Amino acid sequence: VQYLLEILNHMLKQLRWRLENLEAKDFEAAKEEYLEVLYRRNQWSLFEFPDGTKQNAIIRDISRQGQIRVEKDNTISEFSMKEIHLLD
Repeated sequence: VQYLLEILNHMLKQLRWRLENLEAKDFEAAKEEYLEVLYRRNQWSLFEFPDGTKQNAIIRDISRQGQIRVEKDNTISEFSMKEIHLLD
């Protein structure tokens, strides 16, 4: 039980820290933290794009509006959630 209380306490501290950052409008810090754990970032991956094509591309960033920024054919494009699909 003590171990579970320690985990809960740690989670609450992390949540408090995140909320304070959001209240301070420190979006860049939140973005950097998100990018650190973004799956397949800076790695070639196979995607299906809105036009139905399948192509290797690299997740590079996210926009301020939350769109994923993907590089393909030496061009960065932005896509909304579920607009492209990771295939591998």
